[in-house]
Amino acid sequence: MGTGVGSTAPFGRLLRALRHSRRLTIEELAEASGISGRAIGDMERGRSRRPHRGTVTALAQGLDLDASAYADLLAAARAARPGARPAEGVRVSPLTLPRGVRDFVGRQAELSVLRSLAREAAEGRGVAPPAAVVTGPPGSGKTSLAVRLAEEPESPCPDGAFLVDMRGLDVRPLPAGQAVAALLAAWGVGDAELARLTAEARLARYQEVAAGLRAVLVLDNAGSEAQVRPLLPRAGRLLVVVTSRRTLAGLEGVRRVELGVLSREESAALLRAVVGAGRVDAEPGAAEVVGALCGHLPLALRVAAN
Repeated sequence: MGTGVGSTAPFGRLLRALRHSRRLTIEELAEASGISGRAIGDMERGRSRRPHRGTVTALAQGLDLDASAYADLLAAARAARPGARPAEGVRVSPLTLPRGVRDFVGRQAELSVLRSLAREAAEGRGVAPPAAVVTGPPGSGKTSLAVRLAEEPESPCPDGAFLVDMRGLDVRPLPAGQAVAALLAAWGVGDAELARLTAEARLARYQEVAAGLRAVLVLDNAGSEAQVRPLLPRAGRLLVVVTSRRTLAGLEGVRRVELGVLSREESAALLRAVVGAGRVDAEPGAAEVVGALCGHLPLALRVAAN
């Protein structure tokens, strides 16, 4: 649905026009996006001029925008940041991040490690950009942790974040070559050029484009080192975060972040976030039993709470 307002409009005015075109109140958009009504109002009035990409993504999902309208909104947000400049050729794609969970709790030590790596990548320290492998049992929140990092307002990655499902548990996991082609398309390499390139040339082009990005790339649900190794950049400022149930011990030069179960206190905090503090605090014994039955795993706790 068109709004008549292009990406050259100030972010707040464009956001208001898109919301009106969907016939949504601020409160309805807040509920649909997970962004507070006060924050949306401040953005529309121009009081908040530097929305983070995660915020823009959540608003776009709440507005049910197509790729073109999302691109306009994202361009307006980037234009509002003094000195911010998107990498040439990067465009909106199906590889943008999914919406993160709004009841994320705990994992502060692990987040601290990933934040440090993001800063290291953004500053261009080291011979090659850093990479992290996040491992843990099913339901431990590996993907949620990676998305949480990429969505943080203070993320030093102005070119945004991308996620590729490597389908590591499928009978036929995603080949590295297909991931390379999908990422090149997401980063603005046209179909005609991709068709001309051999597999080896595509990989070289991937390394060339990746070297010019300041972004986070999440390789989710990886199944093997062979899937991941060709996608680790040799130069530049692209932080790669790999999530896997397997240790991927054969990968060299990566930082390993292992997720265990939540503590009893964190389990209770997650239950409070979903069902409300009053109910959990009124029945602490029942909450502790639920946490134990769920193995103190975030996914199981969230399902039980819902």
